[in-house]
Amino acid sequence: MNDLYIKIKNRLPVDHPLTESNLRLVDSNFDESLANGAYMKFERSIFAEAMGVYEVCECFYYMDNDVVKEKFVVRPMTTDEKTKKQQIEKERWSENGYSSWIFDEDFCVFKPPIEYPNDGKKYVWDESTTLWVEVQNGN
Repeated sequence: MNDLYIKIKNRLPVDHPLTESNLRLVDSNFDESLANGAYMKFERSIFAEAMGVYEVCECFYYMDNDVVKEKFVVRPMTTDEKTKKQQIEKERWSENGYSSWIFDEDFCVFKPPIEYPNDGKKYVWDESTTLWVEVQNGN
């Protein structure tokens, strides 16, 4: 009863898949709608690919016999998409970040001018001195 189905319009999948139990709640004629092709069985895919910072995952539905399936395609961002992502990060950082940190275009993040110490202790950034300051116990 938890099979997935998707609405079909003009022989193409539309909207998002729904569980059979939810469809029966919104469409009292589900069995009849299924028989006349208003819905098709849907198979979900699992997306488990690692993506780069400047990649976009797009999901497509396609028909395979009597089942609608989804396919994930990872593509590089266009120049405009990459520029917009960088702009959003720079605007976000200008509101909440440190002015001394440097934008790393390769990873679309801001990094401190001095690397975080690697000695097992805890530190916080002090913008007034542009240094990492060790966190003392109780602070």
